[in-house]
Amino acid sequence: MGRRILHLRNGGPGFPVDLTSFCEGATPRWEITHDGALLDISGTDRLHGPGLDGAATLCLRAGGATGGAGPTVLAARLASRLAQSWGGGIYVVSEGSVGAFLAVFPILFLPALPREVDRLRQLGVRSFGDLQAVPRPLLKAVFGDRGGELADEARGVSGRTLRRGEAAGRDETSGLELVAGIRLARPLNDGPAERALRRGLALRALAR
Repeated sequence: MGRRILHLRNGGPGFPVDLTSFCEGATPRWEITHDGALLDISGTDRLHGPGLDGAATLCLRAGGATGGAGPTVLAARLASRLAQSWGGGIYVVSEGSVGAFLAVFPILFLPALPREVDRLRQLGVRSFGDLQAVPRPLLKAVFGDRGGELADEARGVSGRTLRRGEAAGRDETSGLELVAGIRLARPLNDGPAERALRRGLALRALAR
């Protein structure tokens, strides 16, 4: 049995007011999102029930919240989005079908920086299915090591660890954080580099 992530979307007449306490009572690994909560319910079968039963039980305890479950954060969030579009309930993506499930979604939902999504579109990539078909050596040539991470997200094989508490300052789908990547000259006397550093520091301050 692999990882099982559940995304509970805000909603339902009895949705917990104290969402933090609800999450703490369900699992030690969770994050609050702007539209609900992410819970890692791997290994909680004895507590909540196995498979679909456990995820459905938590949705009911959350006041009938709409939910999505899958082996990755991205799959769980997109599954809950799909369940919401169908009027509620829960949608569960199995580990063996996560790649096929993700394939139909546009790369708009990819947890990536805007410039990375733009570059993928320049390569003709429009959906997760397209990205799954791109050779990894090509992605590495274009994006460096980040290319492998994007490929893993598209295939549903990535798995970041949820951080207990709020998901502020990171992309809630993948854990991307607002940081400035820059190689500093010594002394720092390059105008564009200095501006990039200041912009990065400002973004991190806003995120906090």
